[in-house]
Amino acid sequence: RFITGCAGGTLAWWNLTPGIKDFTPQRAFKAHDGGVVCATLTAGQQTPLLLTTGNDSSVAAWNIVTGKEIARFKPHSKLPCSGIASWLHPRCEGFSAVVITKEPIVLMINPNAKNGGLMGLCNVAEKAPSNILALLGTKSPLKAYSMIGHPVQTHILFVGTNLGVAVLGATPRARPPAAIARLGSGSVRSAT
Repeated sequence: RFITGCAGGTLAWWNLTPGIKDFTPQRAFKAHDGGVVCATLTAGQQTPLLLTTGNDSSVAAWNIVTGKEIARFKPHSKLPCSGIASWLHPRCEGFSAVVITKEPIVLMINPNAKNGGLMGLCNVAEKAPSNILALLGTKSPLKAYSMIGHPVQTHILFVGTNLGVAVLGATPRARPPAAIARLGSGSVRSAT
């Protein structure tokens, strides 16, 4: 299966079986008001769930076999989520994904819980050193625009911000710290 989301808020399930010449979706339906922002499959489950975020500030969990919505929740009442990623940590059973708002606050998601099982993980701006944040001056606060997970080490996240890339990582004994790496003139400055 191949699943796509669009700016109109529609999710579409496609069949990419070799030899099929009809490229119409097997199934298409409205998933979010104002567009689908991003999507990920959950990790650590026998049948993964599809998690999507939309401009309607909601996160939805979908059964990838049936295409039915199983849960919907709003991490923040006003700000849309700017990224979502699969995430596993041995200290956080049941949580299989994280979402980030533009503030930039990272929340863990347990898609099988009634309220989405949202739990705060960290505020990237609070973890960043003041000398790095000073580069923003008084123009604006730190904001997150995207987030992806490491493809093999799912406890490592990369967050795209208006200042650079924040790298979040976790050990089995601790919650993840944040670091911002600013790229420029061929050098990388980082803080831990």
